[in-house]
Amino acid sequence: MSISQPAPAACIELEGVRVNNLKHVSLRIRHESLTVICGLSGSGKSSLAFETLYAEGQRRYVETFSPAARQFLDRIERPAADRITGLPPAVAIHQSARADGPRSTVGTRTEIADALQTLFVACGTLYCPDCQREVIRNSPASIVAELLRQAPGARLLLGFPVHRVKGAAPATPEFWLQQGLTRGIIHNRLLALDQLPAGSELPQDALLIVDRLKADISQTLRLEETAATARQLADVLVVLCDSIAEAAVSQVSVDQRPWQQLIFPFRLECGGCGQQYDDVTAQHFNFNSPLGAC
Repeated sequence: MSISQPAPAACIELEGVRVNNLKHVSLRIRHESLTVICGLSGSGKSSLAFETLYAEGQRRYVETFSPAARQFLDRIERPAADRITGLPPAVAIHQSARADGPRSTVGTRTEIADALQTLFVACGTLYCPDCQREVIRNSPASIVAELLRQAPGARLLLGFPVHRVKGAAPATPEFWLQQGLTRGIIHNRLLALDQLPAGSELPQDALLIVDRLKADISQTLRLEETAATARQLADVLVVLCDSIAEAAVSQVSVDQRPWQQLIFPFRLECGGCGQQYDDVTAQHFNFNSPLGAC
């Protein structure tokens, strides 16, 4: 049998192999590639892989040792063949017999399933199944980059709603004035907090304004500082833009003027529907785990 494949310079070349069931087999195996040997039982797969390629590779490797070192190693017979060239040192891993469970798969047997789980966690992208939007945990830097991309030159109002404040902070104007915030959007009106009645309570849907500025690259540092301040106080940043290049999540009215609204959650949350998600772990890709079961 003769198989014509790549040029010998890039191959292991075997000619006239006569080991066990192999009858004058000649072939070329490309270097630096994955080659699978398959066939019926008794067709000579093990004879080719272990008793020819591995045996000759090991024999030549051992020949590089000194005579003093070789005397402590088992003698390896030369495989019956007319010619074997281009063969590097070889390592053989024999199959091991172990009991399969009813849930064993190729992935679990080869242990590649664990590696793929780690890969998917590190490189995968989470999407909301309802909105088909990418779900990410926003950072101040990523928010600023998105604002400069979507709303270059736009006037911005950056803040967060009262009901998304972290902890048990009081919803009084006095408290937020002490935090350095001076304005809020209440019932679609931009109001100064110090003009509200003392001791009054802000509505849960009121938007506390952290800063007002323009989406310009010269304002990058200030935008990042504003987003960082919002992250310290709440779990979401809401940005109102007077103009935007792409369709926003929604449109709101402030003092009878339309503003486009962008929502940037600081946790894993869909910016469209608000659905929250846990951090993705390897168990989400493990079919033996309740998190990953189909």
